[in-house]
Amino acid sequence: MENLDCIVPGYRDTPDGRRIAEVKLSVFDMGDGTYAPQIMTVGNPGGVESSGYVERIAVTTEYTSAIAFPGADANETITSTQIINVSSTPQTTEAVLWRNQTQGADLSATPPTGSLLVVGSRALTNAELRAAPVSVKQTDMVNGRLPVRSSAPTAASVIPMSVTTPAAGGAAFSVFADQTCDALDIVNMSGVTIEYQRDGGGVAVPVGSGTSRMVIGIANANEVGIRRIDQVAASVMIAAEAITA
Repeated sequence: MENLDCIVPGYRDTPDGRRIAEVKLSVFDMGDGTYAPQIMTVGNPGGVESSGYVERIAVTTEYTSAIAFPGADANETITSTQIINVSSTPQTTEAVLWRNQTQGADLSATPPTGSLLVVGSRALTNAELRAAPVSVKQTDMVNGRLPVRSSAPTAASVIPMSVTTPAAGGAAFSVFADQTCDALDIVNMSGVTIEYQRDGGGVAVPVGSGTSRMVIGIANANEVGIRRIDQVAASVMIAAEAITA
């Protein structure tokens, strides 16, 4: 709940002989689509020093017009402002002000019952819920229950593979075995950086130790070859998964 205070100091005389000593405005955000500006007037009746005051709260609620009625069309913003005297016992509502905020005009009468929807509340009414059945297809159910949809990727097949870099080192690449697939997920846990190449040519792409690389846009694992990036004559084994979507 947010409180914003504004104090206007000084005095002013009113037509009925009262002297206003201070006006304090506080605006409360109720957090539910309503606002409660608090208006507190501290006055001295007849100019005599006094500690008495009149405290009023203005509670504003925002609505949307569900239907057209005098002074408003459907789907317009309507507000209701209650001026409540909280100094009296019991507290009393001194006025209720209705205004069409869309048209910028006050309403001459209270809106008809059932013509307004509170802003922030978009729940269906009991009548709306019962107006039409919600169909659930049997084909959507598994063992009589609706399945939980998963966003995890799926694949028709996943084949584990491995290849060893050339023992002699140098610029040569070791090619993965013949395996039909749509992608090859290379996992490098060798402790050294490797690099892979497509179709025996082109730029070699590095794969750091402790990382993986998904090679897509292929039809067979044997389109991919690997080697140590330092080309040292010490072979390392690299694992991979051939994935078919």
